[in-house]
Amino acid sequence: DKYQFDHPGEETLCKNVDKFITVTSLFNENYERFKKPILHIPHAIPNEEFTPEIEKVQEHKELLPSNQQKLGIYIGTIDGRLDYDVLKQMHEEIEDANFVYIGPKRIDSIPAAQELFIDNPPPNLFYLPPVHFSRLKYFVANADFGFAIMNENVNGTNISHHKTLQYMAQG
Repeated sequence: DKYQFDHPGEETLCKNVDKFITVTSLFNENYERFKKPILHIPHAIPNEEFTPEIEKVQEHKELLPSNQQKLGIYIGTIDGRLDYDVLKQMHEEIEDANFVYIGPKRIDSIPAAQELFIDNPPPNLFYLPPVHFSRLKYFVANADFGFAIMNENVNGTNISHHKTLQYMAQG
C-alpha cells in the first residue's frame, strides 16, 4: 500500500519486513530507504475477462437503463473515496447519459453521498448492488464509458486507479 508514515506502526512495520511487494512501481520509492528487496507485481487481468460471451452481454443489458442514452459505469465501493461534489456536477451537466454504479454503498456518514444516492438522486443515476466479479465484464461490455471520480484528497486515490485500466481494456 502507499503508506505516508504518519500513523503509528507504519515505520516499524516497514523496518521489520524481509521484502516489499508493490503493485505499482510508484510505490517503490517510498520503501527504498529501508534497504530491503522490492518485488513489483503489476495488476494482472486474465484474458478471459476481455472476451465476454455475446448472449450473456445481452442478458445483462436487460438489467440496465433502456432509454437509448449513453451509458457510463462505475464498479466499486461507494464510499468516502469518491468526490461527491464532482459527481453531482457530472449528473447535472451531462443529462444525455445514464450513470450506473455497481457495488456496496457505505455512505451512512457522508452527507453529500446521502443527498446524491438516497435523498435526491438525479434521474440519470442508477444503482445496482454488488454482483459477483465474474459477471462484471458483461456490465462493462454494455457500457459506453467508465468513470471513477475519486477524491484526490483521500490517501490512495491520487495514484493510477486500477478501474481505469479495466475500462480501457474493455474499449
